[in-house]
Amino acid sequence: MVPRRTGWFTAVVAALLGLAHLHRQREERHEAELWAEIGRRFEP
Repeated sequence: MVPRRTGWFTAVVAALLGLAHLHRQREERHEAELWAEIGRRFEP
């Protein structure tokens, strides 16, 4: 019973870490797009 619970806990933690990683990548891409847009606006 203990190993099964440990495996479930590990799976949940891994899923949360994976989601956080994907969210961080999406935010970084969005931030890069924002900076590119700002750069285009200020170019003469």
